[in-house]
Parts: sequence; C-alpha cells; structure tokens
Amino acid sequence: MYAVRRIGFKFASLILLFMLTWTSFGAYPTSAASTTNYSNPINTAGADPYVMLHSDGYYYFTRTLGNRLDIWKSRSLTAMDLGERKTVWTPPSGLKDIWAPEIHNIDGKWYIYYTANTGCGDDCRGVYVLENDSPDPLQGSWTDKGKLNTQYAGLDGTVFDHNGRLYFLYAAYGDWSGSHGSAIAIAPMSNPWTLDGDSSILTKPEYDWEMKGMPVNEGAVILKNQGKIYLVFSASACWEDDYSLGILSADAASDLLNPASWTKSEQPVFAKSAANGVYAPGHNSFVPSKDGTQDLIVYHGNNNPGQGCGPRPTRVQPFTWNEDGSPNFGVPTNGPLAVPSGDYRIEAEHGTPAKALVKEEAGASGGKVVRLNNTNSSLSIKDVIVPEEGSYTLNIRYSNTAGPDASEQVSVNGHPAVTVALPHTGSKEYATASIQVELKKGYGNVIEFAKSKHAVDIDYIELAGSNTFSIKPGAEYKLINPNGGKALSAIDPNAAGEVWTQMKDDSDGGAAQRWKIALNEDGTYSFVNPDSGKALTVIDPAAAWGRAGLAEYQGLDTQKWKLVDTGNGYCKWYNAQTGKALDVNGAGINSGADVGTWQDIPGGPAQFWLLYRLD
Repeated sequence: MYAVRRIGFKFASLILLFMLTWTSFGAYPTSAASTTNYSNPINTAGADPYVMLHSDGYYYFTRTLGNRLDIWKSRSLTAMDLGERKTVWTPPSGLKDIWAPEIHNIDGKWYIYYTANTGCGDDCRGVYVLENDSPDPLQGSWTDKGKLNTQYAGLDGTVFDHNGRLYFLYAAYGDWSGSHGSAIAIAPMSNPWTLDGDSSILTKPEYDWEMKGMPVNEGAVILKNQGKIYLVFSASACWEDDYSLGILSADAASDLLNPASWTKSEQPVFAKSAANGVYAPGHNSFVPSKDGTQDLIVYHGNNNPGQGCGPRPTRVQPFTWNEDGSPNFGVPTNGPLAVPSGDYRIEAEHGTPAKALVKEEAGASGGKVVRLNNTNSSLSIKDVIVPEEGSYTLNIRYSNTAGPDASEQVSVNGHPAVTVALPHTGSKEYATASIQVELKKGYGNVIEFAKSKHAVDIDYIELAGSNTFSIKPGAEYKLINPNGGKALSAIDPNAAGEVWTQMKDDSDGGAAQRWKIALNEDGTYSFVNPDSGKALTVIDPAAAWGRAGLAEYQGLDTQKWKLVDTGNGYCKWYNAQTGKALDVNGAGINSGADVGTWQDIPGGPAQFWLLYRLD
C-alpha cells in the first residue's frame, strides 16, 4: 500500500560489477511457456490484485499503480499480463495515493472502488467509486460518483450482495488496538455509491500475528459456501514478511451487521512460506476457473524476505474446502502448477457470430452452442491469447447431427482458411476435431469459422501447446515493460547524432517503437531502429545509471545485449560492456520515463521485458 523507491549503490569496480552480474544469470529459471502448466508469480508487479470472471468469458483485473487506474482484460487468468490493458482513469488534481482498486459488475453496470487521499494522509483517506454503463469496461466513459460516505476514514473498499441486499466492507482507521491502525467495518448500502447506515466493526487486531509492524486488519473479501459466509482479511503491516490472511465466519441466515454473528480464527489461515520462497502473502481476491470446476485464490506476495510494500507480484493457486465447509488455502507456492481448468478454453457463444444461431444446449460446456446453419454463417473469436509465439493444437468441440461429411473453414489471423472435417456425432453427442495453428504471443489472435458443408454446432475451442521463448534474428519487435505497460521508444529517431530512448504509450508498431533484432557472432544481440538505422546504445557506460539512446551502429560492446529468459514470457537484457540490465528509470510507469542500464535487481519490475514480434 505504500510506494517505495529504489536505493542504488556503487560497486568499487566496474569489473567486479560485470563479473557479479554475468554470473547471476543462472538465478533465473527458464522453461517453455505452456497452456498446461504455469509458475507464480503471474506478473512482475501486482500489489492488491482484484480479478473477476464476467459472463462474457473474460477475466478483468485491477491492481495498485499509485497514480492511475488500469484494467486488464484477458481470456486466460494465468496469461493476464499478456492481455489487453488500458488506462481508464487518471485522478484530478489534489487526489493522490490511488490504491487497491476493485472492479465489480452490479446490475449490469461496472464500478471501480479505489482508495485515495487529498494530501493529509490517513486522516483524509477514503474510498471512491466510478461508474460505467458500457458492456465492456475498457470502452465507454467512467463517471465519478464521488467519495463514499463512510463513518470512518479508511481504505480497501469492497462490496458484496447477500439475499438481495448490498453491503460495503472497508478497513476503518482508528486506535482499535491501543494505537493507530485499521479494523474491518461493514455498512449497508442503498446503491453502489451510497452507504445507508452506520458502520459496525467486525474485527480488529488482537492477536500477535495481526500486529506485526502495525495493528492492521485490511483488504476484506467474501466467500460463501454451504450456508456460511466467510470474510477473509489481511493482517499486520504490508512491509512485514508476516503479513498474512485471517478469517471470520458467520451463518448465512444471521444478521451480518451484528459483530456477534461472526467468529474469528485465532491463527492465520494463509501465511509466508520460506521453503517455497513466498513472503507477505495477502490482499487477495477469489475467482472460479473458466469452467467453474475450481476455486482460485489470487493474492500478492514477495519473492524474497525484506522486500516490504514494493512490487508484490500477483500469484494464483487453487484452494479446496474442509469437511466443515470452510476454505483450505494450503501454503503459498511458486509451483509449477497445473493451469486452472479451462484457462485456454473459449466458449463459442463468447465469440461474434454472424448469420448463425446461438442456442441453449444442455450438453454444451457453457450451456450454449453456436450453430453455423446458413450458407454465409460465420463465427469470429477475437482476443485469443497464448503465452508464447509458436505452434498450438486447436481443439474444436462440436456436435454434428446433419451428415457424415460435415466440415468448416477455419482461418487464423487472416491467413488462408483450411477445411476441417467434423464427422457425425449423433444427437446431443460431442466430439473433438484438432488442427495445428500458428499463433502470436499475447491476445492479438483471431480465429474464424465459416460454414462449409452441413450445419454444425460449435461448443468451444481450446488451445494446447508449449513453446520456448526465442528471438527470430532479423525480425522486428516491440519491447514492453509490463510494470507500466509502456513501449521502448526512440525520441525523434531520425534526428542527427545521438537520440535518447524513453517509455511511451504502446502504438503497436509505430516507427519509433520498432526494433530489428540482429544476432551477433558472439551470441549477443543488437537492436536497430529500422526507420533510422541506429542501434540501441549505452551512451554513458561509465555512469552508475547509464542512459540508453540511439547511435550509429559500429559493433561496439555498448551496442550489444545478452538475452536472459526469466520464464513466464519475460526476459531481461544485459549490456555486453557494463553487464548491467536494461532498466526503466525509477521503475517509472508513466509515458516519458527514461531508459538506461542499472545493476541487476532480482525481481525488479523495471528490468523485465515482454517482446512481441511485429512482422
């Protein structure tokens, strides 16, 4: 919940720095990106994660950025960081510390609840709400509904519906445990932006595990199961490795506004695992798998001890239920883990049909199918996401009662269509047909079906495959720093002499953001901006933070870069002369942040890059 700044230091010798950096490469795991398995964390920075699965088949995700609100939209939970991302709101003057946003859909409208203050710290910190009536929260406009009328200053607001009544939970500031801290408060709501009554304190810090660093109960979220309601909250200060989760339980038929209705756990139910390398796990949300067969906890946690309230990348793992109906979250883990069930499945009804029939069908995966029943029937499925560029198996679940020789035309990303045979299945029976397809990394893939012979019901498509990150020498790429979502850009690349680089809004292939990557004889790579012919160069290599820019290519070591695959689709680049990593200054997330080189920071979000091929 608190912003941190990188604290740098110098080694006595650049030679020593070079040796230490280059011998640290083995610390980064490398593995093929797969639709079957994944590893935590799922992003490089992800404090206060909130995710929901909407009826349109997309996951929507928010996290703390500090100075704006971004929404991620993805058909896969574990590949969320590769999904579409958009800044939907920036604060007006005077509003700061934008924390813990949550996106909700209530009665067909979108709401984002976020924490902010007006400059006087905790005393004027509160929860604010935005509203959007567009079917897609990345479209339309967000209307400011103002600050919620909470009884106490506070943070970490969330809403839930129970028996047709809307409730609001937040972390209320006060001296609840003898010194300044926070407790979980509840209040009824008359609408999604107005409280309708006083706040009741449901839990305050009282056990040692809730008072590490500061007496804190925060980040409340609700689970329901077997006639019980569970309120899961985070305890202790976020900068403590012992930040953890506690739980309250109440009978679903009880008065939820009455503190006496709730029973509190005496021990944390989810805490650090030094053995697994996860520290300070907390501020979570819950979401089902795409097919509804698994329950998942989404939380932030540090990779190493003592990292405090820093990037806190997001983690996802399944949880189970105890015999008494209470949740069993297990132990935080980095995996590898099996991808949540159906994570790379897309229901046909979540595509865009044209002159086709969307019909309910009891045996279908999502309860519906798309029937391509006319000569010009088609189905377009956009935003098809995969974790890495390469070949995948496209599995098509279908039902064919029309004839033994039915087929469909299938095209991928505008390439020529292929004919896929869909043999007879019998009434209300399903089968799977498979073809190999080539897909781009990320969400920018489109798969289209066109009726060929006989009417066929399409239930869903599902992708399967595993591909290792690699560079195609001579190809053009854009480089995205996932922390801010901005692209590495040359500032006026055709200007005479040296040109600086900065992070800019992703133009998806604008001339200043295109980089032709050449493989050098020594195994390093060079980045050349095709528009100017100049190479990415460390302009001042002797500086502690060496500014990166463009200069005429001369084959210098300052223009050569060592690639390290860090897993999960990310990579790092180390300069051949200095051994330092390509770095966004100050881990900046805004357009205009400078780019240079800095000593390797394991887990540092300023130094991770996503590469997307443009040709």
